[in-house]
Amino acid sequence: MKFYRLLISVIVCVVFASGPAAQSLARESSLSIDEYYAITAKVDKDNWDNGGEISHYVYRHMARFFPQAIVPRAGPILPLEINHSPELEQLLVTTRYGELPLAEYVQTEHRVSGMIILHRGQRVFEKYPRMHESDHHIWFSVAKVMASTLVATLAEQGRLSVSDQVTKHLPELKGSGYDGSTIEHVLNMASGVDCIDADAGNYSNPLSCIYAMEAAMDFVKRVASTPATVFDAIADTGRGIEPGSQYRYSGADTFVLAWLAERVSGMAYADLMYAQIWSRLGAESTAELTIAPYGAPVAQGGISSSLRDLARFGLLFTPSGRKLSNQSIISPELIATIQTGDGEAFIAGDGVLINEHWLTGLLGASHNSYQWDYVLANGDFFKAGFAGQGLYVSPSRDLVIAWFGTQDEDGTSSEVLQLAPRIAASRLFDPKT
Repeated sequence: MKFYRLLISVIVCVVFASGPAAQSLARESSLSIDEYYAITAKVDKDNWDNGGEISHYVYRHMARFFPQAIVPRAGPILPLEINHSPELEQLLVTTRYGELPLAEYVQTEHRVSGMIILHRGQRVFEKYPRMHESDHHIWFSVAKVMASTLVATLAEQGRLSVSDQVTKHLPELKGSGYDGSTIEHVLNMASGVDCIDADAGNYSNPLSCIYAMEAAMDFVKRVASTPATVFDAIADTGRGIEPGSQYRYSGADTFVLAWLAERVSGMAYADLMYAQIWSRLGAESTAELTIAPYGAPVAQGGISSSLRDLARFGLLFTPSGRKLSNQSIISPELIATIQTGDGEAFIAGDGVLINEHWLTGLLGASHNSYQWDYVLANGDFFKAGFAGQGLYVSPSRDLVIAWFGTQDEDGTSSEVLQLAPRIAASRLFDPKT
């Protein structure tokens, strides 16, 4: 799976460092110049996200391989006090390795790069087995909920209505698959457009909509049929099904949200992200947004940040986030809309039919909403990202779980996504305690 990038600061460097999985992270800073250039030569648009050690490095150093827009931090850093829980570290979880304490699993599972759990705004669990705590790591599709949050914020400010037709703000899409879709349809990935991530071959067939988008962003190799820009690729999409009739996972929908946000706000996506979220987040460092060479934002999956700052973003959806920051960046109304909204739950973010998915039997998934993959019956919601990224939020428990990782070359990711709802449901986070 491939992913995306806006124009403020463009950094295109090419560096690669790492050895076999058994080597330590310190090895990366001690490469000889010959090793440095030899490994650099291996990285290309075909293999950078194929998993293994190449991906493990690239995911933590996106600015060295793709253009980035810098999203500055501002203001006081939001404190995340340390209150590590020995009970949580020893919490038994069932994994492919058998039943293990959580801390041991995170250290054992080489596909996990870092994991943090915040409870009531405090760090109760934090491990960096395969990255430095200061590293920035790509969110991949977890970035989709940044796009939905920005559009929802613009709606609350009265600058658009989610009932608006997409073409009211983007007349360029008249006659496309988005003609007839409302913004709410797009927020809930129910636009009906014929551009579905999960369709077989969409990431390898140059004639598919998904490939055309990625090639137009220079994430995969361009071919003769590649549109000049991603805007052209989106305008070329066709209608698949009736808008609002079914949830069908599509990165194209997320890009349209970003395009809408830019058009309505009159600001570049990275600037809007700074103004509405990052400058008010209490972030401890900048974020980066991957961009196409001509500036279009890779809103579908191109944000990189520290793990703590991803967790701070999740914290905005909890009571502690509002209390610690002395402001309501994410309104209670938006959280209620996510939890009880009109989204549907036909297909999960990984393309698996939800009625066949492990989560349905476990906790009873209710629906998808506003780009979040699942909203559970208990009001928890989460977003997963390609290769083992994730953000799980439980407003009622005042809980955030965030993690980064790298998949193996065979595509196998960690099991943290499956473990997160089980961790949240443990007695350790009972809302009454």
